[in-house]
Amino acid sequence: MLGWLRQRSFTSGIGRKLYDSIVARARAEPFYRDLLVPDTADGRFELIVLHLYLVLERLRSEGAAGDRLSRAVIEAFVTDMDDSMREFGIGDMGVPRRVKRAAAAVYERSAAYAAAQQGEACVLAQVLAEHIYFGACSDGRLPDQLAAYVRRTAAELEAVSSRRLLGGDLVFSHSIEFGT
Repeated sequence: MLGWLRQRSFTSGIGRKLYDSIVARARAEPFYRDLLVPDTADGRFELIVLHLYLVLERLRSEGAAGDRLSRAVIEAFVTDMDDSMREFGIGDMGVPRRVKRAAAAVYERSAAYAAAQQGEACVLAQVLAEHIYFGACSDGRLPDQLAAYVRRTAAELEAVSSRRLLGGDLVFSHSIEFGT
């Protein structure tokens, strides 16, 4: 009778595990040290959103199971944003509005990244420069390197088996060392 509840709890746990992998990758030092992504709350948020986009895109190919898991990953993101904003001292009245804005940013960025990935490499680099570097990157090679990383990561995620991905076993395996 309560099987649906157990399944939802199980899926939520896997979604949280995937989200934790996303956050760990987004917090990797080479992004900030080598690619000069701003090491600020906004810079970290943008890298989380970028990696969230990559994982959600991969989950789209998994049908209904991927859809359920995508929702669980987004729920983990929303919970994390809610918790983070409260830690920053944002009051109870302001948190829902800001979380809604953060969730909207995920969908906005995802649409921009998806469209850019269909185009030339320079288009993706321009979109990354706008969102990750807030349009203020003085070294044009950095967005190009980040665009190459995005394409490598998307290819790597495509190679992850359905079983591993739907089981929450997501390990970003390729190196993220960048030559600056």
